Amino acid sequence: MWTRETIKRLEKELDIPVNIDTLFFYDREGIVPVKREQHGELSFRNYTEKDITKLGKALMLSYLGTDTNTIHEILNNDNRQLAQIVVEKIGKIHSILKENL
Repeated sequence: MWTRETIKRLEKELDIPVNIDTLFFYDREGIVPVKREQHGELSFRNYTEKDITKLGKALMLSYLGTDTNTIHEILNNDNRQLAQIVVEKIGKIHSILKENL
């Protein structure tokens, strides 16, 4: 799937804004490296289903305030750590909202 299609899909599935520069940053930093396809002189990123799943996880972690190094470590190592961080972040958000109600 090409970049613009990927952005539209992620925005719809995650219900958060997705910036093209963020996707390119994740690719450049090796967080979610993407295969490129050459078409003449142009090079296009082609996202697989696995890439899209990984991007979704990275974007949600980022949206919850997780730093880039931690996102990289989680996505390349242990899904249990991912679940733990998400639960902790949601707990903090819940506490903040509860205090303000």
